[in-house]
Amino acid sequence: MMNHDPILEQEAVEFIRIAISKDDPKFARSLANTIKNICSSGQANRSEIWAQLTDWERERFRELLG
Repeated sequence: MMNHDPILEQEAVEFIRIAISKDDPKFARSLANTIKNICSSGQANRSEIWAQLTDWERERFRELLG
């Protein structure tokens, strides 16, 4: 079992918020790919990242991903 890194998860949340504030779909897609990789490797937990976002942030990030 891998140990999740809460600092890495918090950084992912901060980057998601940056993508939203910049309204940048290209950055959002790149970030989503990076998050997918760190979560699949066990370094972070996607549900922990997602839980730190507001409903609006989750919705807006999904919109940026298209």
